[in-house]
Order: sequence, then C-alpha cells, then structure tokens
Amino acid sequence: MKNYNSKQTGAVSILTLLGLKSLSQRYLVAMLVVSVLLCTFAYFAWQFVRSTNQAQLNQIQNRAEATDAINDVSEQVHVIEVSLLRYITLPSQQHKAHIQRAYRLYDAAIIKLLANNWIKTDKSLQDLLMAMETDRRELNITTDKLLATREDETKWFPAMHIMQDRMYRQNRQFTTTLNYLINDVSGELNNPVNLKTYQLLIEIRHSWELMVAEFRLFVSNSFGIFSNNPENGMQARRINTEMYISSLDGLLNQLQQRAKANKIDGLNKSAISELQKQFNEWKKSYQSVLDTFNQGRWRYDLVILHKDVEPVLDRILQRASSLQLELGVASAKDITRVTGVAQSLSNSVVYITIGLSLIGFLGYFMFHRVILLPIAKVARALKNEVLTPHTDQSHLHLSDAREILDLTNAFYEMREQIRSRQEHLDHMAHHDSLTALPNRVLLRDRLSQAMARAKRDDKMVGLMFLDLDRFKQINDSLGHDVGDRLLQQVSSRLSSCIRATDTVARLGGDEFGVVVENVGQADQIAVLAEKILSSFTKPFQVDNHELHTSTSIGIALGPNDDNDVDSLIKDADIAMYHAKDQGRNDYKFYSAEMAAQVARHMRLETQLRQAMDNNEFVLHYQPIVSLVTGQITSTEALLRWQHPERGLLAPSEFMPVLQDSGLMRPLTQWVLQQASAQYLRHNQAGFPQIRMAINLPGLMLHNDAILNLIISTIEQTRIDPTGLLVEFTEDTLLESLVDSKKALVTLRDMGVHIALDDFGTGQSSLSHLRQNPIDVVKIDRDFIRDIPADKYDCELVDAIIAMAHKLHIKVVAEGVETSEQLEFLRHHKCDAIQGYYYSSALDGDKILALIRQNQPMTLVRASH
Repeated sequence: MKNYNSKQTGAVSILTLLGLKSLSQRYLVAMLVVSVLLCTFAYFAWQFVRSTNQAQLNQIQNRAEATDAINDVSEQVHVIEVSLLRYITLPSQQHKAHIQRAYRLYDAAIIKLLANNWIKTDKSLQDLLMAMETDRRELNITTDKLLATREDETKWFPAMHIMQDRMYRQNRQFTTTLNYLINDVSGELNNPVNLKTYQLLIEIRHSWELMVAEFRLFVSNSFGIFSNNPENGMQARRINTEMYISSLDGLLNQLQQRAKANKIDGLNKSAISELQKQFNEWKKSYQSVLDTFNQGRWRYDLVILHKDVEPVLDRILQRASSLQLELGVASAKDITRVTGVAQSLSNSVVYITIGLSLIGFLGYFMFHRVILLPIAKVARALKNEVLTPHTDQSHLHLSDAREILDLTNAFYEMREQIRSRQEHLDHMAHHDSLTALPNRVLLRDRLSQAMARAKRDDKMVGLMFLDLDRFKQINDSLGHDVGDRLLQQVSSRLSSCIRATDTVARLGGDEFGVVVENVGQADQIAVLAEKILSSFTKPFQVDNHELHTSTSIGIALGPNDDNDVDSLIKDADIAMYHAKDQGRNDYKFYSAEMAAQVARHMRLETQLRQAMDNNEFVLHYQPIVSLVTGQITSTEALLRWQHPERGLLAPSEFMPVLQDSGLMRPLTQWVLQQASAQYLRHNQAGFPQIRMAINLPGLMLHNDAILNLIISTIEQTRIDPTGLLVEFTEDTLLESLVDSKKALVTLRDMGVHIALDDFGTGQSSLSHLRQNPIDVVKIDRDFIRDIPADKYDCELVDAIIAMAHKLHIKVVAEGVETSEQLEFLRHHKCDAIQGYYYSSALDGDKILALIRQNQPMTLVRASH
C-alpha cells in the first residue's frame, strides 16, 4: 500500500516531546485531568443531595402507592361499566368473567388503600374508603339484577316472543300462499285477465317484502345498529312500514275485487282469503310490538343500567376523585418542602457550571487543535475531489498523530476506488448488461446530438426500431438462457451491418434501435434495412439449436417526420408495429396515415370498453347440421357488436383491437355465460342432445385462464359439460403447445368436446392432431368456397376428411352455401356442415324456434 505521510513543516509539538504520538494517548491524558476535576465537584454535590434525599423518599413512596391504588379503583369502575355494556349487547361468559375479575381487582385496591401509611394517619380518608366499600356491595346487588334481567329474554326484550311466535309464522304463511298464487297464474300469461292478476300479485309481493324489510330496520334502529341517533331512524322506518301496510291494504282490496268479479278461479279465491287473513294478523302483531315500545318496556336492562347501576358507579368515581384531590394537596406540601432543597442545589449547580465551562473551553481548544482541524482538512480534500475529481491532492499537511496519518492514507485509497467504480457505474447506466450495447438512455442522448448536427448540416437522421419476430416462442420452448444467447448473436449481426458513426442499442426484451447519422436520402435507410433483413436469413446457431428468426423494422426520419426526440421515437415505434401487422420480416417508413391508424385503433378500443359497459355485445347462433340425418346437432355461438351508429358488426371488424385491449377475458366470460344460458334454454325446451359450440381464444390456454373460466361457468350454471363444444384455431394452439395440450386434456376429462376451427389455414401438422385430444376439425370456408369447381380445393378437402376419419375425428365443413358444395361433401363422407345453405346466424329466440321445427336439411337454399 502506498504511504502518503504528511511532511513535517514546523517544530515538534510539546505532546510529541512528552511521548504522546497517538490521539488515543492524548485523549486519555486529557480525560484523566478532566475526570479529576469533575470528581471533586461531584463529591461535594453528592454529599449535599444525599443528606436531603432520604427525608423525602418515604413520603414519595407512600404517595405513589396510594396513587396506584386510586387509579386501580377508577380503572376497575370503568372496566365494570364497559363490561356491563358489552354484556347487555352480547351476553357471554367472557364478558361476565371480565366483570367478576374487575370486582376482585377493585377489592384488592381498597385493601391496599386501607393498608397505606398515608391513609392510616387521616380518619376522614378512612371513612371515605369505608363508604366506597358500601357502594361496592350496592353495586354488586344492582349488577346481579341487571345480569339476571339480560339473561331472561322475556324480561329484557318483551316484544321478542311476538316477532318470533307470531310475525315470523304469519310472514312465512303469507309468502307461501302468495308464491303459490303467482306460480299458478304464471302458467297462463297469454290470457290478458291472468296477466293483470299476475302483475297485481307481483306488486303485492314487492310491497310485502319492502314492508317486512322496513319493519326489520325499525327493530334494528331501536337497538342503535344503523344510527347514532336511533330515534330518527325508527320514526322514518315506522312511517315507511305503515305506508307499505296502507299500500298492501289497497292491493289486497283490488285482488278481492277481481275475485268477486270471477276473474280468478275458485281455488285461488280461497288462497286470496288466506292472504287477507294472514295480513290482518300480521298488522295486529305489528300493533302489539308498537304498544310494547310505547309503554317503555322495550329494553328493561337499559332501565336498570341507567337508574340503578350508573348512579352507584358515579358515586364511587366521585369518592375516588376526592382521594385524588387529597393526594394532590399532600403532594403540594411535599413540593414546598422540596423547593427549599432545590434552591440550595441550584446554587451548587451554578458553581459547578462555571467550573465545567472553563474545562469545556480548554477541552474544545485541545479537541479542535488535535482532532477537528486535521479532519476538516481531509473533508475539504473530499469536497474538492467531488467538485474537481482530477485535481492533484497527493500532499496533505496534517497532524503527526498515527490515526490522522491512517485517515490520510485511507483518503487516497478511497479516491482511487471511487474513480474506478464511477467509471464502471457510468458504463452500466448507459449500456445493456446482456449485449453490452448502448441502452435506451444512451440512445436518446445520441439521437438528441444527432438531431442537432442534422439541423446544423441540413441532413437527416434515421431512427430504426427493430423487434424480433416470434421470439417469445423460442424463449418459451427452449428457455431464457437460449433466448439470451440468441439476443447476443443478434446484437453482433446488427453491429456488423452499421457504420462506425451509427449507433445500435438494445431497448429492452427483443427490441433494438439504430440511429443512422448524416442521411441525405431515404433510400440510404432503405438499403440499410434491406441489409439487416438479409443478415437474418442465415440461421443462428445456439448450442445444438439452429434457430430461424426475422425482424420487423420501423423507420422514422428526423427532422422530416418530427423534430424532437420523443416524437421521433414514437413515430419509429408506430412504424415498427405497422410492419408487424403487415406480416413481419419487413420494414416500413413512418407516415401520417400510420398515426391516424393508431388513433383509429385507440378510438375503437375506447368504443369497445364503452360497449362492454353498455351491454352492446350480443350472441347469434348458427346451426351445425348432420349430413347423415339432416338434423341440427349443434349450434355455434357467434359474437356480434350492436354498434349504436354502424349497426350489427361481425368479429372481423373489431376482434384484432379487442385482443390488444385487455377485454378478452371479461368478454370471453360473458360469452361463456350467455351461451350456457342459451344451452339451458334448449334443454328446458326438450333438446338436450344439441350441443353448444363456443369459439374461444386459444392464447388464454397457456396460463389456464380459459380452463378456469369454463370450470367457473359450469359450476355457476350447473350445465352438463358434455353439452359444450369449445373451438380453438390452429395458430392459437401452436403459441404454447405444452400448456395447450395440458388444458385440452383437462377439458376432455371433464367431458367437454373440443374442435379445431379454421383447419387448413394454420401450421398444425398431423402429429398435432394425433397428440392433442381433438374431437372435431372444421374445414375453413376458404377451401369450401370454390368446390367442386376448383380441383386443388377438392383434393385438399377430400384429404382432410380422410385424414381426420383415420384419426377418428369428425369433420364439419364451414361456409356451405350451394347444393353442389353439399353434394360434394356428402359424397366424400363429411360428417356435418355449417353455412347459409341451411341457415344464417340467428338470435336466441329464432334459433330455438328453428330447432323446434326440427326441419331436416333440404336442397332449398336458406335466405341470408
């Protein structure tokens, strides 16, 4: 270690001559001198204080014991009061035990007061304690009375048996009779007479429920449950209850009039008479409850508490306050005596203070000279190092003390380490730790500088945003370690494509940015983009994996597109996402139309959120027809948006935005619930064999979101899982093969049938069909549209049907619209069809009517 000892510039100090070369030695000598002086002063002060302290110690102890005992008495009185309130609110053995324990502690405190030496010397205080003991016995009697009343329900709340024995039974009989009438009339609502009666009965039930609810609130308010001022709440609830009683009188009178007019059959007339009887009895019971309340017998336990218990508690507290007052008077006398002692002590303190001040000045001078001054010099050197890091401070002239010399050496070592670490931190703050490329912060800085130079030189700056295509699949399937090494190789290829004056940066994840300076024409950026795209055609070799990936590039030109950094970054980002939407592995220059498209995207997303809140989504159902029987075997639930301005919209017009908006999960849950409800309607109509097909987003399979939604819907609606046919597209299943298969197997074990929708348009292979539990494949309408005229489509459809049948999978053809298509599919053993040939998508009522017709499929084309 390099030693930076300070130079000796003056004469050797006196302390050095004495052999005191370290601060610890000098400090010990100084402290020894100060200690001797302090001990001398302290000895005389201690003798004076000791002579007066013992005289007051016994008195203080007696006062403290008496104070504790009096506080115990007051505290236990409060405990008894609180425990009684809790007990009458909720009787329990725990609250009763609290009361008994408070009595024991109260008695112990009284005994402690009687034994106190201060109390024994005063006859009036002893009489006061005896009076408190008498109050204790009286309190015990009234407490027992209160507890006995609270434990007997007929004593503390006389109105309880009226509500339990009469009103509850009358309410149950009234509602039972009313529900019987409603159920009987509801079966013939097509008759206007019955419809009027049904509406009247429903209004009676509504008024009865409101009346009972208001009465319950009346009772609850009487206990102060819902209000700190229960009288106001009780008055309002009583008025509301009697208002509903009056309303029910009128409604029942109307019902009697309809019965007299022979608009209700004889059996129901008896039930109406029974309704009137139970209502009259309930009103009598209600009046009995009011009489009990008005006579002051509502809560008898509160009467005992306020009239008997609380006066005794108040007397005990008043007597405890008197004891406290006497204690305060005695303490004041003690204070007077102590004041004289304190005056004497204060004089001594003045002398001691003067002596300590002199010692303090001398000590500070020594402390400043020996310790503070050298440390201040090191502190100034540290401050100068912060303000001007590269100044030469290799020679600090400090103390010759060993500790100060060590501090100086530590300063120089710390300065070297700080400079080294600062350089490392600066690099980390501006570079990506994985690829060592500049990060987003450094990219913004270099882009800002490039923009300034471009404006000065009348040139352009090119900003490219790159995002790897399908990087998530590589990351999920091969692991993050492989994904990280792929990113390192990508960064190397990008760096090899650019000039030394340009900047390539990693922005995060699989996103990269490139700043291209001194651009004269946009073609220069296009050439560089083509070069980057070409560099990705060669596969990446990571361990034993040969990885193929491409990139989507968005390009913005400054200052042509925008003249500030943030706007230019936003433009390049928009162009990059536009390149992805247009099929990936391409580059796009930013344009104003792209920004407008983003604005439309955001506006549509806002409208979709409003559509969720306003219930604008509806489900239509298209039948799936067997080619063997000609009968409907399933109905597929198809989502539609009833747009307030554009009318009924198909999913193709809003589904891409919906998938990016975060609304897919709640909307999928809504679709499951609505489709399940329609399936139950089919069951109730006598068609349990017709399954409900629901097209679901397969992207939610990888985190079990769809699985959880289906299980939750089945539990809530109690539908038969075998009646569900869930459909997923090929591409969504391929996003996460392992998770998808796990979820599909779980659904299959529950009895749910699984269909692969739009088959032939994705990238699924024969092994995917064989390994996954697929029950049905649905041939996409694009392959059905041109058969039998298109020979290629005919051969493809024939091959799909044959392949699926070999795997014991049924086949449904979508988009069938002509008899020629139907005959071709029937000839090639297709299992079922779906399309306008049989029926378009219908709402819930119309599809149920179509099922009821049970019309076999004919060669007559259905209207669209």
